[in-house]
Amino acid sequence: MLRRLSLRALTGYTLSRWRPRSARACLRLLPSMANTQAFQRIPEGRQPVFESKDVINNALDGAIYDRLCSLVYSALNTALDSFDHPKAQMKEWRELGAAAFAHVLVISASADWASYPGAFWMNPWIAQRLRPYAAEGLTHIVEQWLSGQPLAPHIEKPEEEDLKVKRLKSLLRAVDAPGEHQI
Repeated sequence: MLRRLSLRALTGYTLSRWRPRSARACLRLLPSMANTQAFQRIPEGRQPVFESKDVINNALDGAIYDRLCSLVYSALNTALDSFDHPKAQMKEWRELGAAAFAHVLVISASADWASYPGAFWMNPWIAQRLRPYAAEGLTHIVEQWLSGQPLAPHIEKPEEEDLKVKRLKSLLRAVDAPGEHQI
């Protein structure tokens, strides 16, 4: 049996399958959710319900990508700042190209990065989170960084983005838990 919750008491909107704490956490985490199809304005006397976890899964996918962007930008900005001549280093990395430089990034995230020429030091917390990714998956983000594009305004520090991912994973676990609760 899937969990079904009503957020009417809190917001005037409904969303099914959420635990009370999870619904509040999601409202803090995703303030723009009211503009999505998951939330429907409730006319007086009616209570429509959205019957899917897709909104949480979509939000989780977006949060994971935002975290990845934040990790890559943070690692590369820190690396660039560590060089004596950052402009010359940036020029060298641009000449190398996004695909090749993404490989350097992956090598730099490895535990034995110091044994590779061209690799650079990276915050161990960031390196640990970048290790599962292949260079091909990071090329697009590296290309954006090399071209000087800033991060999207909604993307925060890696630690903050990691908290968002953890909260959404917690929401998914709450949705999948058996039982039914009402707010």
